[in-house]
Amino acid sequence: KAADRLHDHVSINLATAEKLVAACQAIARKSDSAVVVVVLDPQGLPVLESRGDGEGWIQVKATEAKTLTALRTRAPSHVLTNRAVRDPFTSSNMAGYGLTTNKGGLPIIVNGQLIGAMGAGGIGSAAAEEACVRDALEQVIGPQPPLLPDLPAR
Repeated sequence: KAADRLHDHVSINLATAEKLVAACQAIARKSDSAVVVVVLDPQGLPVLESRGDGEGWIQVKATEAKTLTALRTRAPSHVLTNRAVRDPFTSSNMAGYGLTTNKGGLPIIVNGQLIGAMGAGGIGSAAAEEACVRDALEQVIGPQPPLLPDLPAR
């Protein structure tokens, strides 16, 4: 009903965001970890943001940046992580656009339509954070593309 009222049928809704956050939190609990989870709509507005107990300002801001990077680039934030391996100036260049080179943010695409982005942080390993997002998306939305491999350092 809210989508009809707002004429918005291409944004992730709160009910789906709540399921995604709960799934990622459950995954993090399995490794005895707290997690920050951010879900944004296609305009970059927060749909839901969750901060696990003990997670601080840096984890929250880093997760917001990963999620916004995935949304703005319409690609996993890992793309810029790999780019930074090849070009050491990537981090400073992307920071000027409000983007980060930290992995852990993924776009949310349904039926070929970008409906938002999701990011996780604070778990302790960027690979675990990215996997948490992917696994939550698979549980709630369905099959997702494989995660990108890490590029070896030069």
